[in-house]
Amino acid sequence: MYSLFYNELKNYKPNKIIFTKKNNENIVPHYHIPKKIKEYIINNIKNIIQTEIIIDNQKINFVFFIENKNYSVNKFENYVQNMSIWLKIMNKLCKNNQCNSLNLSIYIYFTKLKKKLPNKKKEMIDEYHVNGGYTETCAKINNEIVIYRSEEWFKVFIHETIHNRSFDFSDSSDNELRPFHQKILNLYKINSNVNLYEAYTETWARIIYILLISFNNQSKINYINKIDSMMKKEEKYMATNCSKIMKHFDITPNDFYSGKAKNIYKENTNVLSYYFLTYIFFINREKIINLGICFPKDDKEKQLNYLVNIIESNFFTINYPIITNNYNNSLKMMYYT
Repeated sequence: MYSLFYNELKNYKPNKIIFTKKNNENIVPHYHIPKKIKEYIINNIKNIIQTEIIIDNQKINFVFFIENKNYSVNKFENYVQNMSIWLKIMNKLCKNNQCNSLNLSIYIYFTKLKKKLPNKKKEMIDEYHVNGGYTETCAKINNEIVIYRSEEWFKVFIHETIHNRSFDFSDSSDNELRPFHQKILNLYKINSNVNLYEAYTETWARIIYILLISFNNQSKINYINKIDSMMKKEEKYMATNCSKIMKHFDITPNDFYSGKAKNIYKENTNVLSYYFLTYIFFINREKIINLGICFPKDDKEKQLNYLVNIIESNFFTINYPIITNNYNNSLKMMYYT
């Protein structure tokens, strides 16, 4: 897999990008954006630039919503090139995938809002604190990806494209996933709508993000060495994020299994999946890579048991770092984003 990314990055030919611009617009944000972020967009974002390109017979419409009217077009040209590289690589990873829509619109609101813990101790963590975008899975004609933070936008873009193309198992029914989610909740005894495919997709998004940003036209061996170094740094960062969340609720890892955390830990989005389960998958990333980014849906039950087994076999052995009361409240998911 590393070789595929290396060769694609080395041989990529940039697209010609021509933007159209609109300034001082009254922006009407997309419906599913969290209310507070939607209000911020209405009050602060007035500028739009967009472009359209064709990638392997798919029409891609890039629409960027920007706060500052004194923006650099070159920066956004680079953004389009980076996204285009990943979209081209996607087409080579899952050749039998049937979820590539004819038209894809990508809307990115470059707001300054950061992912942070709530200000009040033990307050519920919801989508305003951690989420960054959304998409629809496997629409055949017209589809869209919506991203609403500058922070980690490219990693979020990768995450949403995996959902968008149904490389994961986000098209599974609740009934299919319920027994596997229950096994996880037998360990993490909390009130959580645990979501296994979100952890799987988020793990892949972080792996792919590192594979993409590690390239600097270096030799293949140096490329792989840089990837390994960055992965190890990410492990430590992700473990610290888990510790911060536990500190926020004044709980320990043992409190999950004992049930003590049940009435203390509060989430209204996929916090358990994005942080704790993703961390377990990430430190076992070789197993995830061996499973493949194109989730093997012809034997779904076996593969879902495989994922749950990774969680079960690591749950009692993970050591999270101890942090002081002076920790920062950032919930940014990756060190390198």
